[in-house]
Amino acid sequence: MNKDELILSLKTNIDKLKSLYEQVKHENQVLLNEKKSIEEKLQNNVSKNDELEQKYSSLKVAKAVLSTNTEDVSEAKQRINILVREIDKCIALLNK
Repeated sequence: MNKDELILSLKTNIDKLKSLYEQVKHENQVLLNEKKSIEEKLQNNVSKNDELEQKYSSLKVAKAVLSTNTEDVSEAKQRINILVREIDKCIALLNK
């Protein structure tokens, strides 16, 4: 190989590397955007799940309070005690 062929070969390889770099850079950006979208959806689902769990807990307490079954009444008392403790913790944190 002479000097000119070597230089031409290097230039071709550099151009290929640049092209591959740009392609990978673009793919990386697409993946980052997709990751961000998925993380936002996950956060929304976590929020919805937390909200539904709170509603479910409230419904269980309401059902237990309205029930005449002694097991349900004792469960309602336990849940109310848990809620009162959580409220006390929140108040303590607010007072700090």
